[in-house]
Formats: sequence, structure tokens, C-alpha cells
Amino acid sequence: MLALALLFVVELFRSPGYDGEALVRAVAFTAVYGGLVVLAIEGGAYLFERPEAALEGFVGVTVLAVSIVVAALAYFLFLAVTTATRSDER
Repeated sequence: MLALALLFVVELFRSPGYDGEALVRAVAFTAVYGGLVVLAIEGGAYLFERPEAALEGFVGVTVLAVSIVVAALAYFLFLAVTTATRSDER
């Protein structure tokens, strides 16, 4: 919960304006990246208890690769939307 709260506050105060759009953007950012953080913590706890699961059939490596791609795409889309919104305001 602390990581989610930190993500929310950082994104809220990074916003150029203090309006409803900034709040919606902070909530969306927190939901997406907060979900990824929660999944990463759960995955880490699972691998801590069962380290052999990481290399069985390359499941761990595959999940890591997919996670990196999903995180990069989510961040790219977030930047594309926020940049497009800012350029429309000018």
C-alpha cells in the first residue's frame, strides 16, 4: 500500500495543472503501475519459496520478459497520451 500511495502522490504532484484531469491521470497511473508492483511482489514471494519454479520450462524467464514488455508498452502509452494532451492545449 505504501508503494501505491507513493506512486499516486508523485504522479499527482508531477502534473502541470491541479484539476480533475491530473487526478484521473494519477489514479490511472497508480492502477496500472500499482498492479504491476503488486504482481511483482507476489511473484517475488512465490519465487522466494519455490526458486526452482523460475527455471522449470523457462517459465520464470518468459514471465520476466513479458513483464518487461508490458511495463514498457504501458509507460509508452501513458507518455503518448499525456504528451498528446499537452500538445493539444498549446
